[in-house]
Amino acid sequence: MMISEERKNWIISNLRKTKPSEFPSLEFEDDSNKRPKWLDELTDTESNWYIDYVMSLSEEQLLNMMAKE
Repeated sequence: MMISEERKNWIISNLRKTKPSEFPSLEFEDDSNKRPKWLDELTDTESNWYIDYVMSLSEEQLLNMMAKE
Protein backbone atom coordinates (compact mmCIF):
# COMPACT_ATOMS: atom_id res chain seq x y z
CA MET A 1 0.00 0.00 0.00
CA MET A 2 1.33 3.40 -0.95
CA ILE A 3 1.25 6.43 1.30
CA SER A 4 0.10 9.68 -0.30
CA GLU A 5 2.41 12.69 -0.31
CA GLU A 6 -0.30 14.52 1.63
CA ARG A 7 -0.19 11.92 4.39
CA LYS A 8 3.64 11.91 4.45
CA ASN A 9 3.55 15.70 4.79
CA TRP A 10 1.02 15.39 7.64
CA ILE A 11 3.33 12.98 9.48
CA ILE A 12 6.37 15.22 8.99
CA SER A 13 4.36 18.29 10.01
CA ASN A 14 3.29 16.58 13.24
CA LEU A 15 6.86 15.49 13.91
CA ARG A 16 8.00 19.12 13.53
CA LYS A 17 5.40 20.19 16.12
CA THR A 18 6.49 17.52 18.61
CA LYS A 19 9.06 18.21 21.31
CA PRO A 20 11.68 15.55 22.04
CA SER A 21 10.39 15.37 25.64
CA GLU A 22 7.05 14.06 24.33
CA PHE A 23 8.76 10.77 23.45
CA PRO A 24 10.00 8.23 26.00
CA SER A 25 13.64 8.55 26.93
CA LEU A 26 15.95 6.24 25.03
CA GLU A 27 18.71 6.60 27.61
CA PHE A 28 16.95 4.59 30.30
CA GLU A 29 13.98 2.28 30.45
CA ASP A 30 10.89 4.44 30.42
CA ASP A 31 7.69 2.58 31.21
CA SER A 32 5.46 5.66 31.15
CA ASN A 33 4.22 4.79 27.64
CA LYS A 34 4.62 8.48 26.91
CA ARG A 35 4.20 9.17 23.20
CA PRO A 36 2.57 11.76 20.97
CA LYS A 37 -1.10 11.04 20.34
CA TRP A 38 -0.75 11.56 16.57
CA LEU A 39 1.34 8.37 16.38
CA ASP A 40 -1.75 6.39 17.38
CA GLU A 41 -3.49 7.62 14.19
CA LEU A 42 -0.93 5.99 11.89
CA THR A 43 -1.77 2.83 9.99
CA ASP A 44 0.81 0.03 10.03
CA THR A 45 2.09 1.12 6.61
CA GLU A 46 2.35 4.74 7.72
CA SER A 47 4.06 3.70 10.93
CA ASN A 48 6.65 1.70 8.97
CA TRP A 49 7.25 4.67 6.66
CA TYR A 50 7.63 6.98 9.68
CA ILE A 51 10.16 4.64 11.31
CA ASP A 52 12.17 4.38 8.08
CA TYR A 53 12.05 8.17 7.67
CA VAL A 54 13.23 8.87 11.22
CA MET A 55 15.95 6.22 10.99
CA SER A 56 17.27 7.88 7.81
CA LEU A 57 17.99 11.05 9.78
CA SER A 58 20.94 11.66 12.04
CA GLU A 59 20.13 12.42 15.67
CA GLU A 60 21.14 16.04 15.08
CA GLN A 61 18.85 16.35 12.02
CA LEU A 62 15.96 14.87 13.93
CA LEU A 63 16.40 17.12 16.94
CA ASN A 64 16.80 20.20 14.73
CA MET A 65 13.55 19.53 12.91
CA MET A 66 11.50 18.94 16.06
CA ALA A 67 9.87 21.67 18.15
CA LYS A 68 12.13 23.33 20.67
CA GLU A 69 11.69 22.62 24.36
